[in-house]
Amino acid sequence: MHLTCLTENGASGSLSLVKNLALLTLLTTMSCTVLIDTPPAPDAGFPGRSDTGLLDVGLRDARPDVPSPDFGVATDAGQPGADVLDGAVPPEAGAPVADVSVSTDSGELLDALLAGDAAGHDVVAHEAGHADAAAADVIEFADAGEPVDAGVGVDSGAMPDIGIPPGRARSIALGGLHTCVLVNDGTLECFGDNAFGQLGLEDLGDRNGARVVPGINTIDSVALGAGTSCAVLANGSVACWGRNDFGQTGDGTTTHHFTPRAVGNLPEVAQVAVGSGHTCARTRVGTVYCWGRNAEGQIGDGTRDRRAAPTQVQGLSDVVFLAAGFQHTCVLRSDQSVLCWGANGNGQLGFVGDDSPRPRRVLAPAPVTAMSTVWDHNCAVMSGVAACWGWNEFGQLGTNSREQSREPTVVPGILGVSYVAAGGHHSCGLRGGEVLCWGQNQGGQLGTGNVVDSNVAVPVQGLLGQMVEVDSGYYHTCSLSSRGVVWCWGYNEHGQIGDGTWVDRSVPQRVWGL
Repeated sequence: MHLTCLTENGASGSLSLVKNLALLTLLTTMSCTVLIDTPPAPDAGFPGRSDTGLLDVGLRDARPDVPSPDFGVATDAGQPGADVLDGAVPPEAGAPVADVSVSTDSGELLDALLAGDAAGHDVVAHEAGHADAAAADVIEFADAGEPVDAGVGVDSGAMPDIGIPPGRARSIALGGLHTCVLVNDGTLECFGDNAFGQLGLEDLGDRNGARVVPGINTIDSVALGAGTSCAVLANGSVACWGRNDFGQTGDGTTTHHFTPRAVGNLPEVAQVAVGSGHTCARTRVGTVYCWGRNAEGQIGDGTRDRRAAPTQVQGLSDVVFLAAGFQHTCVLRSDQSVLCWGANGNGQLGFVGDDSPRPRRVLAPAPVTAMSTVWDHNCAVMSGVAACWGWNEFGQLGTNSREQSREPTVVPGILGVSYVAAGGHHSCGLRGGEVLCWGQNQGGQLGTGNVVDSNVAVPVQGLLGQMVEVDSGYYHTCSLSSRGVVWCWGYNEHGQIGDGTWVDRSVPQRVWGL
């Protein structure tokens, strides 16, 4: 059997296919229709497995600044995909093939994505280097029988990532409409909305692929908010950039910054959290400092005065984790208690009453081991279950209702939760390497393949590998696998999915180049 590509100027070319392999070739200057005499092709929305056992392979140039050509899939059975192009060479049924080589004239290395099926069809991918930078790059897919990394088992609920090349990501962070990934070498790569310079790229243009933030490295952790980004460096210092209308970058001004700026007047910091107009830092000794907008008391200093420089939250110690919401702040202490302060219009502080400019304890029914907030609701892990409280207009509390709750309420039906991520109007949890989400889904941020809201937790479809981290933005979601691969899905008008397009995605897409 053969694969036939038709370029924009009408030229055609043919490539051989391994048995049971649908090769979707994305050449830098070519739009392709793939012709395969096999069972129906997998869902073109994501690289993964189909019920027929086909392997679906996506190839794309690793440079995110190269535009992504469109591609489609057609079969000789007339299955949905792309229409067969006039003049294309029909597949040769039954032709025995041992291996496949794909070349481009881009002069850049390709990034390959392979998904193995449950029947154990082993396929190996590797990048064949070349001596001459102008020479064609080659990806070779070897025949079955060669050793592969089997990835994770399916008993965890996670789909295996057989053959997927490992990624470079160490951790992920999502803001309202942008995304950043901390890579293994301590540098940061960001994409998405850049209206305030929050990507740190010295301009205001949105990006739909990962770009390195210049001038900053040796990063320990990163946090994003509504147009603002901050990083904690290895020496305990903090740098922030982007939106700064309330002084949330902490440099004493209210000028937006397109590049990272150091935050002064701070002891050594272990973690930073960014809200809508305020920022907080947890020090290495467990104290907390906040700055920026304070009209709702989210700084926690007992006033409602804006703070353009870090201000310590008095009487707060032994903090092990910090989270900043839209107009409120919460911390997790070493005794597994949670305290919150700021706006309480939707019960997000965990008690009945008005806004509080000072920390108040949340009446949790069990010790808390993890927590998260982004907008006007919070989620936490308590004894292996997820519990949420606050605003619930879209079912983001996961309680099978739309009634808000002013106290932590258990998300039914999921046990063994280790990690939670509260987004704008949706939430996600991590259970045994599997990601489940609930709440608003208008941009596909639940990853279910549709745009239907859910009041209960539903599994994300199409993730490959054992997930170790999940994070939620306003309307998009990303997850990190144990092999350093980043997957994103949801609203994508600003490129925050990082797949090289501006198209919303209701199933996970790999962030290319990472």
